[in-house]
Amino acid sequence: MAFPSLRRAVTRRLGIDALRADHATQAAALAAHQAALDQHAADLVALHQQIERAHEQIAALRDEHRAAALAQTVIWATLWNAGDPMQLSTTVSVVLPTRNRADLLPRAVQSVLRQANVQVELIVVDDGSTDHTAAVLAGIDDRRLVVLQGGGTGAAAARNLAIGRATGEVIAFADDDNIMAPGWLAAAAGHLRTHESTAAVYGAQIREPEDDGDITLLYRVPFSRDDMLLGPFIDLGATAFRAGTGELHFDESLTALIDWDMLIRVTAQSRLDAIPVLASLYTTSAPNRISTRPDKADALQTVQARAAAERAAR
Repeated sequence: MAFPSLRRAVTRRLGIDALRADHATQAAALAAHQAALDQHAADLVALHQQIERAHEQIAALRDEHRAAALAQTVIWATLWNAGDPMQLSTTVSVVLPTRNRADLLPRAVQSVLRQANVQVELIVVDDGSTDHTAAVLAGIDDRRLVVLQGGGTGAAAARNLAIGRATGEVIAFADDDNIMAPGWLAAAAGHLRTHESTAAVYGAQIREPEDDGDITLLYRVPFSRDDMLLGPFIDLGATAFRAGTGELHFDESLTALIDWDMLIRVTAQSRLDAIPVLASLYTTSAPNRISTRPDKADALQTVQARAAAERAAR
């Protein structure tokens, strides 16, 4: 019975109870400090996330502001060019391949023939249509319209056929399901006339949404060949070329992306300028589009490999 009392006496004598109490107090203080540090770290993470979201919002606002400013520039430049009465003696040959789009074709044809202030030569290649395309073309009484018969071997061969027949100083392109914007040919020809070192130009394009999205404006400036080697961002219907430009032909082995492939080759040796003028209206509701072909993936792989090889060689 004496030993417990002795143990308590020794414990009190050595101050072990006090040490235990002090340790508990210090442990509680350390735990509180750690909790405060953890909360501070969490607050910092939350603050950094807020800052990142703010930066993203600022970047989005800058992009929206830039897009709005760019769209405004395109609008005013388009109106200026459409309203300019200056007549150019330049003949522009417009290449338009078609196949079984008889109901859409008149809209595309008229949008070209209504171009003002330039001499228009419209070359339509009927690439083996089996509908009433021939009757539609026969019903258009306009000496500026030239109709050629293609072999039904695809848009690349049809466009090459038309390029070989073209007599204009400038060659532009149109699609049977799209609409050429008023004043585009005059703006393109005018720029090429005043910029002798430029081989080709591209303008802006209004694009119909693919699904339930909004109408968009495709116009990336300034032109960057590095970006173009990563992927297509210029539609053929928004381009015009000085006749005789090197590599202005299409690879007939490709079933899609022939415009991207051609532009890669052309811009390797020739200058391409962007002009802030509306060139065309791009529709996505027409049937049998090249962009939805099941073999597009093969063409994409081929052109991507060519672009990658060129990037590696630079």
